[in-house]
Amino acid sequence: MNRETSYLIDNSIAPMFPQEQSDNDYWSTAREPWPSLLFILPFLIVYEVGAIAHAHVPASRNGADLWIRHFGMETGVAVEWMFPLLAPILLLIWQFAAQRPWNWNLETLSGMFAESLMFAMTLVVIGQVTALAFPLEVAVELSVTPLSRAVSFLGAGIYEEMLFRLTMLPLIFAALRVIRLPRSLAIFGSIMISSWLFATAHYVGSPALFSPDELTQAMTTVCESRELWFSYTFRFVAGILFSILFWVRGFGIAVGCHILYDLFVGVILAGIG
Repeated sequence: MNRETSYLIDNSIAPMFPQEQSDNDYWSTAREPWPSLLFILPFLIVYEVGAIAHAHVPASRNGADLWIRHFGMETGVAVEWMFPLLAPILLLIWQFAAQRPWNWNLETLSGMFAESLMFAMTLVVIGQVTALAFPLEVAVELSVTPLSRAVSFLGAGIYEEMLFRLTMLPLIFAALRVIRLPRSLAIFGSIMISSWLFATAHYVGSPALFSPDELTQAMTTVCESRELWFSYTFRFVAGILFSILFWVRGFGIAVGCHILYDLFVGVILAGIG
């Protein structure tokens, strides 16, 4: 292994694989890829079954899911049945490549759910505080059933976190470390850039998600439409929270927080309203 390769592994990828852990330490175990996989698996199964059952409702599949599927089919690097396996495969690659322990128990998964719920409620508060800066209210018409929305929100939590946190965040961090940016600045930069991509992607009207032209057009649309300022700002802030959760508490809790927030706001509160 040459010096440059060693530098990349030691300083770019290694921070994603914490080395010190107590076998019975919940706070360390919950961060690991294997418990994360077990935690998200029920959500993934329910989403895929629900999306198939609601195939007649276009909104039942999440946008990130459709972006990934479009990219895979266009490039010929994937077939239809592979897409639900992408997140498990990535987590298993992480598990084996980093030689992580296989520790888990039901108490760990229960704790991960409780943490996800706590952070989801924190995000609700953040949303309310952010809304104070944007007094312009825009009514949102809910054109699909609560069940179809719930299915889509499960997909959002899994596929958006897989795309922007499990994939883009480490890649951006690695790229910043390759150019010898200090680790703390690389972490900050990767969080900011991936959160910007996460927020902006919601306003891209094309499957070409990361096209510079599409991203520029999306930013222009947001800047020229005051009614979008709140949603864009909140999504950027939410992206920061999800990124911090991914770094500090692991992929599973980031997914759980995302799903529970969307379900609470988009199904429960929307139903009450």
